[in-house]
Amino acid sequence: MLDYVRTGLRAPDRRRRLADFLAAALFWRVPRPVRRALFAGDTYACPACGAQLRRFVVLHRDWYQWCPVCRSLQRHRLVALLLDRLLSNWQPARILHIAPEASIRARLRAIPGTLYISADRCAPDALLRLDLGAMQFSDGVFDLVFCSHVLEHVPDDRQAMREIRRVMSPTGKAVILVPITADETTEDPTLADPVERERRFGQHDHLRRYGPDVTQRLAEAGLQVERLASEDLVPPGELLRLGLEPGETIFVCERQTATPKAI
Repeated sequence: MLDYVRTGLRAPDRRRRLADFLAAALFWRVPRPVRRALFAGDTYACPACGAQLRRFVVLHRDWYQWCPVCRSLQRHRLVALLLDRLLSNWQPARILHIAPEASIRARLRAIPGTLYISADRCAPDALLRLDLGAMQFSDGVFDLVFCSHVLEHVPDDRQAMREIRRVMSPTGKAVILVPITADETTEDPTLADPVERERRFGQHDHLRRYGPDVTQRLAEAGLQVERLASEDLVPPGELLRLGLEPGETIFVCERQTATPKAI
């Protein structure tokens, strides 16, 4: 959080960032039932919490559309739709949720009879501390590994991908999301200046900007990748009403049969 504030204070649009930061801090302190009542309507709907809304809330960045009730962003609502599909005929026994987002955590924890474990490098609300490049779990223990917008923060993302594969059960799945904002992946894990990171990679704590070739990295880590876009989960005419981003991508991965070679 301190790096976020420091970066904002050094940015050209620092006045707007400060105003948005203060507005958000006040807004999210309003009790959830009050926020639901204030934004109730029939123009939009949130797949993550089921709220019927008159509008979404734009804070921090022009393209962020927050659900005023559950704080979900576009990617969280897309994941909620994917989970509806996945869990309609499949129940994972053990779930690992990396860097748990509140709107998704509630959904995963609600699955009956499932062991849910949340883990993060430093988040205080996660159950376990985790180094994604060297996870403390035995091989093949999780039926579902959920990892959203984490790999762009990790110095060695290829090793993290191999670790995700290692802890997946033989018939397990990994749901992976990363921001794809370039034609080809560029990175510099040694870059330390948060302002320069934001300029080059889109956010102060990002170490790379992914392109569509991220699927090759996942495959090299031993994962078989199915790429799903927003339009694969809902009709294009529904994207606006559900607050979804056209072309937003989710990777649903399974283990390749052969063990990948170390790179």
